[in-house]
Amino acid sequence: ELPAQALPGAAGSAPLPGSMFNIWVALAAIWAAGVVVLLVRAAAGYCRLRRMVTLACKTPDGCYTCAAVATPFTLGVLRPRIYMPQSLHGSPRRAVLLHERTHIRRGDPITKPLYYLAACLHWWNPLAWLAFRQFEEYMELACDEAAIGTAPAAERADYCESILRFATVRQMPGALAFGQG
Repeated sequence: ELPAQALPGAAGSAPLPGSMFNIWVALAAIWAAGVVVLLVRAAAGYCRLRRMVTLACKTPDGCYTCAAVATPFTLGVLRPRIYMPQSLHGSPRRAVLLHERTHIRRGDPITKPLYYLAACLHWWNPLAWLAFRQFEEYMELACDEAAIGTAPAAERADYCESILRFATVRQMPGALAFGQG
């Protein structure tokens, strides 16, 4: 009769290290790959935006403008800059500038990347992305409210019209930039 340890699957026998597929290691690798893909995609978009605005010129009101910018946005974490389309002038420009400056004053250039990082870490959870989209929407609405609330009545209509105009050409500059709409 053979000892119990010699029989396959018998009590007391342990599988050889590395001989079994570990589902937890595979799941961790899939999770890490998802995080890396999303972060690389965000970094590539950020670099693409930086390249796009390299020829931007500073204007007297402190923002930057260039032909490549189709919609206003704020870009940068440590030193955020406001970029505007060359075609934006007058009271709509003042209201949009106030909107973008509100992003900076509220600390949105820091909080938005942190929220995006949290969504990336939970990329498999649709509720994380829903929460991120809700955060973006509320952030934009808060800045719109600040811009409309402090503007004279005549400029409020212009600002609302500019919101609608940029909503029709809505191209969000990137996950880490703050675009109109």
